[in-house]
Amino acid sequence: MSDLALFTYYYVVRFTPAYLLTGEFMSTKKVEEFLNNVGEDEALQAELSQALESENDREAVTALAKSKGYDFSSEELWAEIQKRQAELNQQEASGKLSDEELEAVASGISPKLLHI
Repeated sequence: MSDLALFTYYYVVRFTPAYLLTGEFMSTKKVEEFLNNVGEDEALQAELSQALESENDREAVTALAKSKGYDFSSEELWAEIQKRQAELNQQEASGKLSDEELEAVASGISPKLLHI
């Protein structure tokens, strides 16, 4: 499984809705908007899943994003993925639950069931 596919499962799908991050550049904000919209739009998730099957998944995802009006490079996409992956790793290492996971535990629902 590619790094991008792994990221998609662990961050975009698993932690929907993703919290908003601020960026210094307009294209960084476009990457954030795209990734956040993926978490909210099932049709876009399906298209992303197909793009992730491509040999060059970064370019395929960038092309998909551009077709939806998001203008950023594959390098900017990869930088944002790495940034979010580092944040996720730090969160998991700290042992803290996300708000979504905390709510699931409080309601008696297994957090793992929420992400199927």
